[in-house]
Amino acid sequence: MIDKIASFCGGLKNKTILDVGCDLEGKLVQQLASLQPKEVIGLNPAVQDQELSPNSRLESGDIRHTGYADGYFDNIVSVSAFEHIHDLETAIQEMYRLLKPGGTLYSIFGPIWSGICGHHLWFEYHNQLYNYWNVILPPFCHLLMNSSALLKFCQNYFPQDLSSQIVEYVDGCPDQNRLFYEDYEHLIRSSKFRVLLFRGYDNPEMNKLYDPFISQNTLNLLYFKYPNHSNFFYIGIEMVLKK
Repeated sequence: MIDKIASFCGGLKNKTILDVGCDLEGKLVQQLASLQPKEVIGLNPAVQDQELSPNSRLESGDIRHTGYADGYFDNIVSVSAFEHIHDLETAIQEMYRLLKPGGTLYSIFGPIWSGICGHHLWFEYHNQLYNYWNVILPPFCHLLMNSSALLKFCQNYFPQDLSSQIVEYVDGCPDQNRLFYEDYEHLIRSSKFRVLLFRGYDNPEMNKLYDPFISQNTLNLLYFKYPNHSNFFYIGIEMVLKK
């Protein structure tokens, strides 16, 4: 991943880099810092401000409204974060402001809401992690099933209290912005950025888990209920944008 980011950004040596939605431990920030940039800042409202190395640090903050100067960064990177940012249009505008002319934004993220497991199930219950890898809910259940139907399904496999937690997460968790693939595409292509790369991707390992449970009826329901959307089989999106 780190080599891919560096390649798409035209190298990172002596550059000032912002990692939007950095992981809480700052692992990617530290990897980026190993490539000899001038400075790397990891931004996430859930982190504590801390120095990681002489040229890298974590800062608590909201990418929609930052205090950095215009054109402060050479590159902005973001991994597994854009699907969580509400009012993403404002965030994109702020990232454009923060980049120097000629600067690059690289992002890869998912699962997105329109995908097979776009509910992004991910929570701990009794010290055990439950997520979209180890709890295989019906494909597109967040798009096609109401809470009663999903609860009934979950009760076949889990205790009542855990089943309720799963349904509550799928139906009401605010961590997802609930944008469809086409929403992202429209937002990016309507921005001031020059689009060098915008593509959806799938995940073969995830397909193995979910594809056996997709029926023709599933497909018919999707396209009937969401007639203005068609890219349901992209798990996520990768993009390279230029200022």
